[in-house]
Amino acid sequence: MGLLILIVLAWYLIYLYQKKQYEKTEYFKQTGNSYLSVRFDKGRYGEYLTYKSLETLPGEKKFLFNVYIPKQNDETTELDAVMIHESGIYVFESKNYSGWIFGSEDQYQWTQTLPNGKRARKIKFYNPVKQNKAHIEWLLKFLGDETLPVHSYIVFSERCELKNIQLNDVKQHVLKRNELFAAVQHNVSIYEQKLAGWRIEKFYNQLYPLAHVSEAEKQKHIDQIQKKQELKKPVGQIVSSNVISIDKYRNPGTCPRCGGNLVLRTVKRGERKGQTFLGCSNFPKCRYMEKS
Repeated sequence: MGLLILIVLAWYLIYLYQKKQYEKTEYFKQTGNSYLSVRFDKGRYGEYLTYKSLETLPGEKKFLFNVYIPKQNDETTELDAVMIHESGIYVFESKNYSGWIFGSEDQYQWTQTLPNGKRARKIKFYNPVKQNKAHIEWLLKFLGDETLPVHSYIVFSERCELKNIQLNDVKQHVLKRNELFAAVQHNVSIYEQKLAGWRIEKFYNQLYPLAHVSEAEKQKHIDQIQKKQELKKPVGQIVSSNVISIDKYRNPGTCPRCGGNLVLRTVKRGERKGQTFLGCSNFPKCRYMEKS
C-alpha cells in the first residue's frame, strides 16, 4: 500500500509540474485550453506538440492557433496553427494519425492503412496537401497580398509511417512531428529574412481576432461543413439500412471538417437513447456528426 501511495504521489507531482509548464506557454495563453483537455484530445495535443517543436526556433516569430479565415458567401476555413516568422508565413495542418499513410500531391484522397488481424483496414481521407493549399489561398486573400512567402507543412504523428508520399511543389512539406524542427530550420536557412518585424506584428494583429472567435461562430463553421456534406450525398438511392450501418461500421470514413477518423457512437441518454451516429474522433475540439 505504501508503494502504491508513493507511485500516485509521484504521478501527481509530475502532473502538477507539466501543468505548470504548460500554463507558461503561448499556446495556453491564446487558447485557454486546460492542460487535461489538451493532453487527452488527439487534435489539440497534436497542435500543442507542433507549437512545442518550434518554440525554440531562432528568429522573430509569432504563433496563432485555430484561425477562422473568412471565405466567400459568409463562410470560413479553419487553420490549425500559423507561425509568422521572419523567413515567411508557415501554415501547419496537424494529422495525429497512426498506421501507414499513402498519397501524392495530386490525388483527391489519401489512404491510412491500419492492422486488422490478417487483413489491413484501409481508410480514405481528404488530401491534406490540397486542404492546406485552400487554407493558404484564403489566408493570402485575407491579408491582401498573394505574393507573401508562405510554406505549407502537413504534420503527422510519430505513430505513423509515411509511405510513398509524392510531392512536386518545394513549398509543400509532409513529415512526422519529430522531423519538424530540423525541416523548418533548414527552410529558414534557405529563405533567411523575408519579413521585417513590423510586418510580422501587422499580420499577427490582423489574424489575432480570427483566432478568438465566439462559440457561435465556431458552431456556424461546423454547420456549414455539415450542410455541404449533406449536399454531396446521392439523392434517390435506395439501399438497405442494414447494409449502410455495416459498411459504415467497417469503414466509417473521415471527418469532412478536420480530417479525423469518424467513429460509430451510441446515444447514452435522452429520447434518442440507443440510437447510433457517426462522430469525429477529435471530439470535443471537432463536433461534426452524421446519422449512421
